[in-house]
Amino acid sequence: MSEPENLQARLRKAALLVDYQDLLAVLELRFGSIPDGTLEEIARITRLETLERLILAAANAPTWKDFQVELQAGDAAFKILGNTFVPEGEPSPPSPTTPEINSFSDTIRDVPDD
Repeated sequence: MSEPENLQARLRKAALLVDYQDLLAVLELRFGSIPDGTLEEIARITRLETLERLILAAANAPTWKDFQVELQAGDAAFKILGNTFVPEGEPSPPSPTTPEINSFSDTIRDVPDD
């Protein structure tokens, strides 16, 4: 393996380790203790994209069961879709054309420069 390839492989391993740690930290914060079987499943993941998707799923899944569905999807899933990941009782963020944003933009525009 050439030196650039070796460096690239080491950087990839470091990125995987950081993502593993981030995923486990989010899961513990959201759901408490992580079952051994789930830890083993996560340890078998080798794609950064999958870990990154699972970090988002762990942060947004309303229940442990919903996170498990994402985990079971493996590499096949590429987006988190559906109402499962919309926090209950939370309204959708306003679109850029809502009056609140437009009036805020107008207010900023009207502030004189010093």
